[in-house]
Amino acid sequence: MKTYMEFINSTRNLVVSARRIKTGKSAAFGGSKKLFDFDSLLAMGQKQKKRIAGELRKMNLLPRAVIFAPHPDDECMMSLPLRFMCECGFEIVDAAVTLGSNVERRVPRKLELRSACDFLGWKVSVLGFERITGNTRKSDKAYWNSCVRKVADLIASKRPAVIFAPHCRDWNKTHIGTSLLVKDALKCVKWNGIVIETELWQAMETPNLLSEVSPEVLAAMMGALSCHTKEVERNPYHLNLVSYMTDNVRRGAEIVGGQGGSAPDFQFGQIYRVLRNNGSGWKPAFKSKILPACASVSELLDIALWK
Repeated sequence: MKTYMEFINSTRNLVVSARRIKTGKSAAFGGSKKLFDFDSLLAMGQKQKKRIAGELRKMNLLPRAVIFAPHPDDECMMSLPLRFMCECGFEIVDAAVTLGSNVERRVPRKLELRSACDFLGWKVSVLGFERITGNTRKSDKAYWNSCVRKVADLIASKRPAVIFAPHCRDWNKTHIGTSLLVKDALKCVKWNGIVIETELWQAMETPNLLSEVSPEVLAAMMGALSCHTKEVERNPYHLNLVSYMTDNVRRGAEIVGGQGGSAPDFQFGQIYRVLRNNGSGWKPAFKSKILPACASVSELLDIALWK
């Protein structure tokens, strides 16, 4: 390859060819292969995992992360839960806040969701609320408060060390509603873990974390996302994850690393905002951090929870 035109055409041809890959659990690595072998995962870093579990126990927390996903498929767009699972031995629970606005698609989407989470090795807790938007919070307070209580009860029962939720300006009305729902629920429960805000529809103005996404994790995400078969048939956005993760590195190098800073030495990444409760509200846990795949994601727990 000698010119950028060759590079552009090669990239375009790869995306066109990738559309012919059969969707579903075999799409990521072929056959029944997954990101990891569960027995090997359990045997990895036992000393580190015991240390983390012990520290969390002192805080009445468990080595667990709960994802509050506004729609089925949003959970597959997040790489950091996979890092917590692979590197810290966390159990990951996807709390499906809604099953989408299309009533006829809700049962099939639930089945697709379970298939995706089964591939990733995650558990599913379907909340399946009918409507969760910022307007719902104002127009139907009784319904909203009942949803808040259910989310608070889930947090109290699961005792996760980490909660994932969209940031409050994530454009899509259900994403914004989910952000508000989780924030309201956290006011009702005694919980002292960390909240990691995500961006899918609109970029955050003040993120503080750029986390590398390894090729293996990215392939697993694409494979899981392709389990949402009908969604990717209408719009093959699972194939766009590669370019999305590449652009995150471009943006994150400046927004997280600082204007004029050098770009990190990796190709794929994802941007987040890590928050902790300092007694007067949820504030950034640190100013900025770039987390390559060669470093452990447990560093976030060390910084945000017990240091």
